[in-house]
Amino acid sequence: MKAAFAATFLLIALAAALAWQQWSTMRLASRLTDAWMAQQSIGRALVAYQVDAGDYPPSGALSLLTTPVAYLPALPQDPFQVAPPRLFHYENATENTPPAPWVQFVLDGVGPDGVWSSPPGAVVYDPSNGLRSTGDMMQPGPANLPFPSQFWHTRRVKGDPR
Repeated sequence: MKAAFAATFLLIALAAALAWQQWSTMRLASRLTDAWMAQQSIGRALVAYQVDAGDYPPSGALSLLTTPVAYLPALPQDPFQVAPPRLFHYENATENTPPAPWVQFVLDGVGPDGVWSSPPGAVVYDPSNGLRSTGDMMQPGPANLPFPSQFWHTRRVKGDPR
């Protein structure tokens, strides 16, 4: 009877451990999606701001996206930061000399490791290294790809020699 109880207890403990691991992985994937969607929302708001104002807000001034014109109702928070204010790091790349022609701004989030790289964005998070890999979540903008548009894949037309 004690052996049956021990075996049952062992099976329940094993099932609980597997369920905990699955829940933990799904929670991390959900937080990664939240962070990526927040960066996408801020990126779209930055582009709308640039269209209206003629330039992007100064580095660190994401609050200009909420007042006086509400490009965002509130600034999304980084789900991986534990200490307030939990905001994404923003840099206006057009303030640099010379500016990069294809990246006008960079948004950085702390990433799943919970530690900022020094400087922010120095180590970029890559989910292909595993969900729990190190690095900051970086979003260059306005394009999602940090290289010139001539390298983007384009649809070829029949007879086009390129």
